[in-house]
Amino acid sequence: MTFVFYLCPPCFADCGELTNTMVMPDELFWEKIKQEQIEQYGRFLPEAELSEVIAADASPLATLIKDRR
Repeated sequence: MTFVFYLCPPCFADCGELTNTMVMPDELFWEKIKQEQIEQYGRFLPEAELSEVIAADASPLATLIKDRR
């Protein structure tokens, strides 16, 4: 596990049901996307190439991006 969070009782009463699933902070998600691009391609991919990767759906990067949606 790489992160945790806490909701105070009043916030849990308002938003607690949202916490029944694991949510990755945006900063951690984008860092994983960056690391995966560098590891697989040795560079950051432009938007057009990222779209192709997602459409092919045949790599860990595509899986990571699709899981976020």
